[in-house]
Amino acid sequence: MTAVAGLLLLTAGCGVQRIVWSPDGERAAVLGEQGLCFSDPDGKLSGVLVSNVAMAAWFPDSRKLALIRSTDARSWADLQSHLRPGDRDQFVQQGQMVLKDLDAGHDWKAALNGLDHPEAVAIYLKSLDGVKEKAGASWGDLDTKSAAVYELFVGAINDGQVTLGPVLVQTLRQPLPLGLRVSPAGNAIAMTTDGGKRHGARLAVVPSDGSAPEQIVSEESCAHPDWTKDGRCLVYINASGAMTSDDDMRLGSLTRRQVINAAGAVEIQTNHEDLAGMLFDNSLGARCLSDGRILFIALDLQLPITGPDMPQRTQIFSLDPRHETTLTRLIPHSVMENLPQGIGFFEISPDEKKVLMAGSKGSVAVLSLADGNVTLLQAEANDDAQSYPSWRGSDEVCFLSSRPTNSAGHEWEVTLWKNGTNRVISADWPAEFRKGFLEK
Repeated sequence: MTAVAGLLLLTAGCGVQRIVWSPDGERAAVLGEQGLCFSDPDGKLSGVLVSNVAMAAWFPDSRKLALIRSTDARSWADLQSHLRPGDRDQFVQQGQMVLKDLDAGHDWKAALNGLDHPEAVAIYLKSLDGVKEKAGASWGDLDTKSAAVYELFVGAINDGQVTLGPVLVQTLRQPLPLGLRVSPAGNAIAMTTDGGKRHGARLAVVPSDGSAPEQIVSEESCAHPDWTKDGRCLVYINASGAMTSDDDMRLGSLTRRQVINAAGAVEIQTNHEDLAGMLFDNSLGARCLSDGRILFIALDLQLPITGPDMPQRTQIFSLDPRHETTLTRLIPHSVMENLPQGIGFFEISPDEKKVLMAGSKGSVAVLSLADGNVTLLQAEANDDAQSYPSWRGSDEVCFLSSRPTNSAGHEWEVTLWKNGTNRVISADWPAEFRKGFLEK
């Protein structure tokens, strides 16, 4: 199934959603290399409010944000201050095993190979007496190792400033784009992180008030889950069976699981509902509508299938769990060939009438759920944009528009699109903020 895997992995290469508008549309959280800033609809940019922010998601009240900050730990003392006791003990045990390999004359790189977090184990090793001599010529490389630690906070907005609450989650697992979702009631946060070798994403949920630790929902989830509108359940695509090689696809299912009990507390239900089957890839996602329908993205195929018949584009499906046989293709075949390649991201408009889609090389399109019409906002450019697009209200889309500069690539501008008109709001943003985000 390698050919199929290649198709599903041909998704928008944006990395992260750097511009996220509040539900009321009054301000955007903008994530630059220096940290979190706010922008108003005219592009007026605040100073840096929180440093080292890797991801942001708004609460429904537009007064709080879920924020993931990243810290680069280089020493064992620094790293273990960010670790839970169980993780710390695991890295110590793995480090002692690697140390035995070093004593046997093996290369430290080979000894670390196969571990999910080799950087953390390497940092532990270099804190030990005698490792420098055992590592020999490899010490210089070992000594430079660092590990990224990710911490989840709730940030409250007051007078334009952001005040962080206590740490809710600490992890070495890299958060996945669009995997940070605040529940409709604001009482819980879902978060997906990299599952490591031969796994899907880890999906976890944590109370937003810090009253309880995070709980794992799935170790084989897709990257982009969603909450049902009642705030009780998570919907996600889940893998079935183990991955046998890095290229193999697995069967998966659209899954719904209750994670919030009647009292509003996190309580993960043992049983879950498998609603539809498909080929699994952890870059896929699902979104829920108020009427109970679930939208998800997948390849439109029937197995077995020959190579020439393999679909070249993904499809967005709608499933109504109230009617088991109701599975609707939302993108008409008549417009499928006109869509950009690599559609792997989609987001529902606040009024639930349209779907925003992003593909490879910065392409952006909007699908009308009423009639299936597709409006192309931006065709493919030469490079991938450094941010997924987002909605600002039900009729306005924010995305990075490209303009050619030279043969080396493109510069980008933050653009608001409405009724066929583009309005650039980032023209006056300072050069130090644009670096690595809007300019190379």
